[in-house]
Amino acid sequence: MTFIKVASKSEIKEGQMKKVEIQDKEILLVNVKGKIYAIENKCGGPLNEGTLENNKITCPWHRAQYDVTTGEATENSAIPGLQQNKFEVKIEKENVLVNLG
Repeated sequence: MTFIKVASKSEIKEGQMKKVEIQDKEILLVNVKGKIYAIENKCGGPLNEGTLENNKITCPWHRAQYDVTTGEATENSAIPGLQQNKFEVKIEKENVLVNLG
């Protein structure tokens, strides 16, 4: 497994998100209760421009909703059955590393 540094932990405060681009992929980093998750940042619309409530992100374009801890569409999603790729995250000191695997 190859982990790549994508951000510093201090850049993503609890309840916030940050879009990063790495190896031609847009990744959305989200801090939920002090733990950082990484999912794809695409859904038709840019998820980083959506709204985050607890562990759910809502797409700004068509209201699809995803659980950022799993990447799965929620039962309240406008488009059921969708899923975002989820990436493994590792924290080393202040560095946020993601495995694009």
